Amino acid sequence: MAAIERFIDRRSGDAFGLQFFGNSRQQLAEWEQQRALGAGLWAVLARKGLPAPPALGRLFDTALQSRPEDGLTLATLAALESQHGRIDAARQHYTQALADPVSHAAALAGLLDLTYRMADWEQARQLAER
Repeated sequence: MAAIERFIDRRSGDAFGLQFFGNSRQQLAEWEQQRALGAGLWAVLARKGLPAPPALGRLFDTALQSRPEDGLTLATLAALESQHGRIDAARQHYTQALADPVSHAAALAGLLDLTYRMADWEQARQLAER
């Protein structure tokens, strides 16, 4: 996964990567490390307007196995799926993420975005009323 931890912005040529602070890597379980890298990298790429590589989703495999109800994992995977045009998978992950109070707002916003893109106005109205 080292290739996922370091990227080069092809537009500017700038290299950037993610690192853990201090000894935090040793303080986190493996699934938390992978989730932190995946979510952090997703956030960096989104801020830079860069598409996430499909392989980024693999960073969340361990988290899904250890904590299948984890909202951050589910919501981030949903956003990745949406970006790559896998709407049904994105909808499924966002729907699961709604159950986690921490990710509820992000999941709801993601579902609304999907329904607008699919022109499903009735579903969009129902979600907006939540």
